Parts: sequence; structure tokens; C-alpha cells
Amino acid sequence: MIDDRSPGGVPPTPDNEQSARRRVAPDDTIYTVPQSILVSDLARAVDPLALLTSANRELTDKEILAAKILAQSGSPLAIGEQIAGLFLRDPRGSESVSKAQVVTIEALAEILAAVAPTWTEFERYQVAERLSFAVYPKFKFSEFGRVWLNDESFKEYYKRYMDYGNWHSYDRKYLVDQMLKLVEHLDGDFVEAGCYRGATAELLCVAAQPKGRRVHLFDSFEGLSVPGEFDGSYWAPGVFSVSVDEISKNLSRFDCCNIYKGWIPDRFKDAPDNPIAFVHIDVDLYQPTWDTLEYFFERVVSGGIIICDDYGTDSCPGAKRAVDDFFAPRKENVASLPTGQGLVIKI
Repeated sequence: MIDDRSPGGVPPTPDNEQSARRRVAPDDTIYTVPQSILVSDLARAVDPLALLTSANRELTDKEILAAKILAQSGSPLAIGEQIAGLFLRDPRGSESVSKAQVVTIEALAEILAAVAPTWTEFERYQVAERLSFAVYPKFKFSEFGRVWLNDESFKEYYKRYMDYGNWHSYDRKYLVDQMLKLVEHLDGDFVEAGCYRGATAELLCVAAQPKGRRVHLFDSFEGLSVPGEFDGSYWAPGVFSVSVDEISKNLSRFDCCNIYKGWIPDRFKDAPDNPIAFVHIDVDLYQPTWDTLEYFFERVVSGGIIICDDYGTDSCPGAKRAVDDFFAPRKENVASLPTGQGLVIKI
């Protein structure tokens, strides 16, 4: 945050202005105005897009964001005090800064949404990247103009299953869709452990039905089982519970799938003993991940693909450990993908 006030809440004078520009320790960070610009200048910025996309590293991302919002608002000076309140607020709750000068995330979003249509797509990308870096620098944007984001039919498929505003598995679903193309030439059925409402199962069915394959779907439909010693504290029993009727309805247009309701691995034995070309594991926890690999791996044909949806996320340490433990004595390597999935190709 930016702080243009002295500790007593008095606007900085030439004598104390330098101290108002200081930075404090990261755990108490109050980002202050650098010598190259004053807070008052932010409300009068005439070219915010140039500031936002500039390589001038004297400006912090939060100052650039403030300049962007102030200058693009209908009345920059009128809203300047409110925006300044957001960026000048002391995160420790200091009484020296008026708590009335706070702008909500919703208000900022509304302002940005109003002005964004005037930007080019690349400018929007640049703005989004800078905003992300200011708020969550750990996240790294990928290259602009990735063509898979233009796949409107895939977007419409995903939106049928997504919770409102939740695009968290969009890239993972797309990767599964593309990986299925790599097993078209192989014999074997498809398996999914942990199918929830059937979003990934639909992709499996779309790929399987024209080839006469079977898709075998396993889920308790009572949510997750009890987490074990390797699973951390994120999950609780019963999460992701859903009616089997819902997935049956979602996949009703396909006649290639079998749904097995029950705890893993109890129902595995009820599936036919066919070769397997593709396995998708999305059960979050150590034991069901291990049990799925143990039961189906030997039946996976050479060149077949195994994807663990939960491999690379902090919330699922047990799933990653199960995959690593299982393949440690084997020749196959596990590729940790930037989507958070783990990928194995059977040798």
C-alpha cells in the first residue's frame, strides 16, 4: 500500500516527505510513493495506459494501478480521495488514516469494467498481468494470444458444468481433451476414478463412443472418504458428494459408459477385464489414488496415458505422494504439468 501521510496523519511536508516514502518490513508492508511521483499526481495522470504498460520500474504496480483507475474514472479528482484511501490504508488498522477512505474490490472492478471496452485485447492482457502481479505476484501469466482460449465450443461445454465464476479446472479439462487424441490409435477402454458431475467423463465419452470403446466411471457419490495420514488437513469426508442421478443425466446421450457407484476400490472388480488406454484419477487423497493405480496400471497398454488431476496442488499432498510412491520402483516417469496435473505414459 502507499502511504502519503506522516505517522500523525498530517500530509507530508518537505521535511517529512522523505520518511513518508520509506518501505517497511515485508510482514508490515506499506508501499510508499517514490520520489518520481506524488500521490497528488496520481489523480492527474493523463496517460494511465502508458503508465500501466510502461517499463519504468520507478513506479510500483500499485501506484500504476491507482493512476489507471483515477485517470479513467469519470471525475478523477472526485474519486481520487476514495482510491487513495484504498492504496494509502495502513494494513495494521492505523487510526491515522480515515477508514471512510476505503474502496471495495467490487467498486474497483466496476470502474475497470466500464473503461476496459476502450482498450485493445492486448492492452487488456497487459492490464490484467500488472494487476495480478500487484496483488498476487506468485502467479505468472503465460504468453498473450494462446489460441486454445479461442475455442468457443470447448468454453460452452465447460460452462455447462462449472460453478458460477469458477474456471479453475478449465486448462485441466482442455489438457485431458487433447491427451485423448494421443491414444486414438491404441486399443483399450477408458477409466475414471472420481467423476463427480461428469465433466471429464463427458470428454472421455466423446472420444470413446466413435471408436466403440467403453468408459468405466467409479465414484462413491458420497463425497471423499476419510483423509489419511498423508493427506494434510485441507479435505474433509463427504466433500464433493453428488447424486448418481446427476451424472447419469449429464451423460444420458452416450451409450458407451458404465457407472459404478461405491467406494474405491470395491467396485473395480465389477468392470470387465479389458485393456486400458486412458486412466483419469481425480480422488484427491492418497489411498484411493494408490488403489486405482495398483488395480489398473498393469492393464494399461503400452503408450497408454495416466493423468492424476490432483498431482500438483498444495491441497492434495496425498495424491502426489501416492503417484510418486507407486512409480518410484517402475521405469515410467511422472511429468508434473503446469496445470497441476501429473502425467504418465506407460512404457
